[in-house]
Amino acid sequence: MTPKTVLTTCGVSLWSNFGKSNSRPAQGAHELARYLRQCERQGALKDASAETHSLAYLLHPGDALVLVHSPTGEGRECAEALAIFYQDKCAEVSRREVRGLEESPKEMRTAGLRNLIAALTEEIEKAEKRSTAPVINATGGFKAMVVYATVVGMLFGVPVYYVFESFEHKIDLVPLPLDWNLDFVAEHREFFEWIADDWKPASEVERRLQAYGEAAKQVRMLLEDSNGHFALSAFGQAVWNRWRQFELTPPPPPRRRKPKVSLGKDHHAPRGLESFAGRLAAENCFVTQVTHKSECRPQPTRVLRSEADGSVYLRYSDGGSAVVLRVQTTAKGATQSRKAQALLEEWLRAR
Repeated sequence: MTPKTVLTTCGVSLWSNFGKSNSRPAQGAHELARYLRQCERQGALKDASAETHSLAYLLHPGDALVLVHSPTGEGRECAEALAIFYQDKCAEVSRREVRGLEESPKEMRTAGLRNLIAALTEEIEKAEKRSTAPVINATGGFKAMVVYATVVGMLFGVPVYYVFESFEHKIDLVPLPLDWNLDFVAEHREFFEWIADDWKPASEVERRLQAYGEAAKQVRMLLEDSNGHFALSAFGQAVWNRWRQFELTPPPPPRRRKPKVSLGKDHHAPRGLESFAGRLAAENCFVTQVTHKSECRPQPTRVLRSEADGSVYLRYSDGGSAVVLRVQTTAKGATQSRKAQALLEEWLRAR
């Protein structure tokens, strides 16, 4: 089974439950960690906090754990205590503090949720680079954290789990087969790059949107306004981050399977075709299938074109004969398909 990276949103239920059990506040993270060990010995770990309750169903010894928490004193202490407790129960534990996740509604709205989405996006990308399967445990933390963690999971195709306090099993919020039109984001990339970094004056935003005609309505769906300024909303930030990931590389399949190579029985096929197709499929994680499309003139091996359905067409030649191969990938839309084409061109140059 592929190891997971369990991205866990953290709240302060551990801190609250300690106070209820001891009639006083905890004196730091180490005392909270001792409380967790005591609960474990008593068989009451699931009652200690929302995080320990949910991780009982999700975390295994070979997994990595990332604790996403607020910058408040209680939030930091709870995350540190959980990190101490789980350090010998899984492969790796780390903490990710998110600025702006505080009690102030204004700070939460203008910075906290956008920073949460950025943090989850980065941690998903890190997990995929380590060849672990990212999953989101959205049980702990503010209710808004749960909602937006779920949005990120839906957009990025990452499983999201929630464990109700009184339930004895987890709820799987399976990624939906829905996605934002990322080609729309590509078409208006200049605007999104401009507004992604900071709040911009409303007058300048309106001036730029005038040039977009009907498309301006869709752009506005990804913005929020405050005190005469506009910025990407938390959802807009999630869509922008998703497009940036699409631009970087087509994603591997959610569950990595051996790519299918189907070349048929052609006695006139170029020498080395089977070996070439096998390497192409094995060495590019976004390739799902390689099939023989047609014969062609014996010109040098090269990538020919890509199509918006994620297919890339490639000519393979041994100098005497040649065939066109259809390489099916996980790419979605024209933008990512072009990137898949560029990655295969880079792979060919490196052979």
